[in-house]
Amino acid sequence: MSYRILIVDDEEIIRDSLSYILKSEGYEVEEADDGDTALEIILQKSFDLVITDIKMPKMDGISLLKKISNLQPETFFIIITAFASLETAINALRLGAYDYIMKPLEFDDVLFKIKKLFDHKKLLLENKILREEIQQKYDFDNLIGQNVKMKSIYESIKKVAKTEG
Repeated sequence: MSYRILIVDDEEIIRDSLSYILKSEGYEVEEADDGDTALEIILQKSFDLVITDIKMPKMDGISLLKKISNLQPETFFIIITAFASLETAINALRLGAYDYIMKPLEFDDVLFKIKKLFDHKKLLLENKILREEIQQKYDFDNLIGQNVKMKSIYESIKKVAKTEG
């Protein structure tokens, strides 16, 4: 499976370098030089990961994170910046960023964090699938008694269970 990554940074050298390295690792990569352009791209396509700078013209990375999270809640974020403060990092993580990386970028570190992120994403997906399988397997519809009276009892149990939980 090829993961899709959107790189958003106003520094062309950062975008190009990161894009080159990620493409060489087999990722599908697109680039945007500001938050507005990134939103235009996001409205057309979905991404597994957005890597965004915090300080950019037009729209900062935190605002972009908020907007994209509303449009594509399953998209992960890694924030990159040269102007870090502990407060900014904590704020980004609270808003849903998966990680926070300081410039200048150490590409081995970036690749490690991206691999870790996608391993995490894969585990979340597997967990979701297993939960759905368990839910289906142990759903009332799979109980032995399928006559009309038993189905009525199952529906009553479902209603009570919803009010209790």
